Amino acid sequence: MTYNKVYETLVATGLKRIESASEAAYRDAWNERVVPLDSDPLAMAIAGGLIADRMAWVFVAGYQAACRHVFSSAALRSWVSYAATEDREGDPPLPGVRLTGEPSSGTLSGNKAWIGAARGMEQLVVRVGTGPGATYFLIERERRGVTIDLKPRDFLAGLSQGRAHFEETPVTGADVVDGDGIEMLKFVEPLYVYAAFCGFALSGMCESDVVSHCHDCLDAVDEALSSLRAGEVDEVRLGDVDALVLDLLARLAGNRANAAGEWETDQKIVAMYSRDVDVNIPH
Repeated sequence: MTYNKVYETLVATGLKRIESASEAAYRDAWNERVVPLDSDPLAMAIAGGLIADRMAWVFVAGYQAACRHVFSSAALRSWVSYAATEDREGDPPLPGVRLTGEPSSGTLSGNKAWIGAARGMEQLVVRVGTGPGATYFLIERERRGVTIDLKPRDFLAGLSQGRAHFEETPVTGADVVDGDGIEMLKFVEPLYVYAAFCGFALSGMCESDVVSHCHDCLDAVDEALSSLRAGEVDEVRLGDVDALVLDLLARLAGNRANAAGEWETDQKIVAMYSRDVDVNIPH
């Protein structure tokens, strides 16, 4: 089934834009309407974009789908945040997260510098170490020793952002998740955000040129993801997807899609993912 057909199926089930003025409101709508699609990250991204009423939620929809692609063996039940970045700005920097003991029975202590959807996320995938030797733990937000503090927003005004502090947080072997796919995150995250953006545009527009272009974008995203799943990083194909999505963004100039929130600022998230733009999006 092409993802044009997936989109049509999603719309037939009644998915459409939902007014969500708060992060909690969008999370609740997402849990109800998107979580049932958990076995198909691309369908999740499209569905999350269809119900999003602003660009902050488009980002969330794509990000959540990307996490499910990369951590496919993890038992993700709602919003998750990948906690990798450690402090490089403090004087001195806050200590990073370290494991005491063994992954099968140990504790985590230290800090992660960026947590997306800090108010709404329920789970964290915490990276300990770097490179091939890193270990990844799936931890509930409410676990002992976990503290999430809000921080000023770096981008996307509607999205809460924060820091995570761990103080002798217990972990066991059951918390360890497979991180073999983490190197794919930099490739798949833009694609899922693009898919969510297409869903968002389709839910707010009926003009034939925009609708047709969205379908072209979705098929291109699907083809690029298929190549990545096969282990092929096709730079030309990824560049073609960038170009299609940037063209779609240009077609929506002036907030033609009637986005809520701060469109003029937040729509830049799409261009930030382009391979032609050198911007570091935090994780």
